[in-house]
Amino acid sequence: MKDGALHLVEILCVTALLLLFGLTTYTLIAVGGDTYSRLLDKREVVSDLRIASSYVSMRIRQNDVAGGVEHRISGIGDILVLTRPYEDGTVLETRIYAYNGYLVESIDSPEEPLNPDLGVEIAPLQDFSVSTDGDMITVSLKRGDLRRALTLTLRSEARLLEEG
Repeated sequence: MKDGALHLVEILCVTALLLLFGLTTYTLIAVGGDTYSRLLDKREVVSDLRIASSYVSMRIRQNDVAGGVEHRISGIGDILVLTRPYEDGTVLETRIYAYNGYLVESIDSPEEPLNPDLGVEIAPLQDFSVSTDGDMITVSLKRGDLRRALTLTLRSEARLLEEG
């Protein structure tokens, strides 16, 4: 009987060790998976902010002409308006704003009122704000809990126009 009891203790010890190993492995996998998922989510947010800030910076630099950059405030928030006259006399406005969780671009004639639903989504974004100071423009972009600010100085003789 002593031999049987010793054998039972050995089986219980091995079973306990296997359970401990299994629980440890499961915990490591679960924690590692959550960490990996959070890292991917953060990388996506950072990438979206980089895309949005590069896009806004490029569009401002393309329109760095006299009267080409304007800040407007509307019912949906701040709008960055970039005006460009073309050789045939046509004038179009590129309106950049945040709407329904996205940075949006809309290209219209200056006479057309803004219809935010018709814009093209550029990148996911929760907040878009514009502030001006002389020939400097600061654009603040927010997605999730990350915020990126972009400050540009216009090189043209133009000064920013601000309308309320």
